[in-house]
Amino acid sequence: MIPTEEQIKEFWEGYGFSPKWVLGTAVSGHEVTGWFLPDESEVIKELPLINLDNLFKYAVPSGYVMTITNCGGKVWEAELARLNHSECYNSHDKDPALALFWALYQVMTGGEKNG
Repeated sequence: MIPTEEQIKEFWEGYGFSPKWVLGTAVSGHEVTGWFLPDESEVIKELPLINLDNLFKYAVPSGYVMTITNCGGKVWEAELARLNHSECYNSHDKDPALALFWALYQVMTGGEKNG
């Protein structure tokens, strides 16, 4: 399942990205002009794309064991389990990056699946 723009924004904010605002007027409102990286070392213009590189770089939390498995054919499963085995989250998708995205989304939301 492809996430909505709102889910993508919620996801990256949940993993530490924060908007850089330019204050406007009461009429024009405030405008987001970029995004601070989680470590606030720099500002990027757009939130990262949902791909394996960015998910590994910015979202996979420490303290979890992660597996991504091809379940045969066109289905991938991503699973994240706490090292102490207290939590386990998994998701399936045709795209391994989306399978991992939705498993990480569950970690972020405490188990809520797909929004």
